[in-house]
Amino acid sequence: MLGFFVNIDFTLRKDKFTLLFIKIYLALFHSTTGIILYLHFMGLTLKCLVILVLFRTMKLYVKPKSAYFMCLVFGAMSPKGTIMPEFANMQIWFSVCMFCSLIYFLNNQHKKFWLILTGVFLCLEVLAYPSCVIVYIGVLFILFK
Repeated sequence: MLGFFVNIDFTLRKDKFTLLFIKIYLALFHSTTGIILYLHFMGLTLKCLVILVLFRTMKLYVKPKSAYFMCLVFGAMSPKGTIMPEFANMQIWFSVCMFCSLIYFLNNQHKKFWLILTGVFLCLEVLAYPSCVIVYIGVLFILFK
């Protein structure tokens, strides 16, 4: 079991989200057997939730059939060919959720709930991929335009 942590710690050292899922798995099962399958399942679950959010947002602005095809294309893409909740996937998922909540904020009479949710997703995106801090400038430009 120690060898597993040496290998996984090297590749996921800065990936706090995956490490959180690993700690949950170890707390539940006290073993590393099946952890990769568990991570793939969690990644698939999270990606499906993001696709659902994207579909619900896009069908308000385009025909439902077009929104469906957009979500199919998004669902087929993976930055590293894996569906695990690692930093590149999480960055994309959080950015999609951030832009969906920003769209809701701009089109729903500026309800503060959507703005707070946009800020939370923006913070999570930066935690997943720190170079995305530049997105703050884009969001501020959209908000104050």
